[in-house]
Amino acid sequence: MASVAVVEVPAVPAVVRGSIGLWVCAVATGVAETVLQVLRAVAGELPADGIAGQLGVRAVVYAALLLLVLRLRRGEPGTRWAVAVLIGGIGTLSMVGGPLLEMAHGAPVAAAWVDGTGASAWTFASLRAFHLCAVLGALALLFSPAANELFRRRRP
Repeated sequence: MASVAVVEVPAVPAVVRGSIGLWVCAVATGVAETVLQVLRAVAGELPADGIAGQLGVRAVVYAALLLLVLRLRRGEPGTRWAVAVLIGGIGTLSMVGGPLLEMAHGAPVAAAWVDGTGASAWTFASLRAFHLCAVLGALALLFSPAANELFRRRRP
């Protein structure tokens, strides 16, 4: 009779589950920002040049990032670093780079961070602020001591 080895897989720590939740919120907020920008373009508040291509690229990027985030449950160190660099680094820089450059060139804070006027512009700015908070919170949880333990333990 053959014996079966049972391998116990440790549970994913609450901080990693929380980080995953915040990453999902960040991606969902990015989708909401995109939808709002499309609505603003349709309403004539923003230029609509190349919007179809942008939507295609964003759909692929958001889907890939979401799949990557969900892989964090496996505790693979490479996945953690990919999420941190792609969303936490490059993604964050793409959100804050423009406004920071505008402020460096003398633009007032509100003009740099709020693209336009009216409710839709302020809604977008609010979504962007929530997006940034979700990313920063997710990064903090992803590199907390309990998370570090998971990613060390799961190494091959």
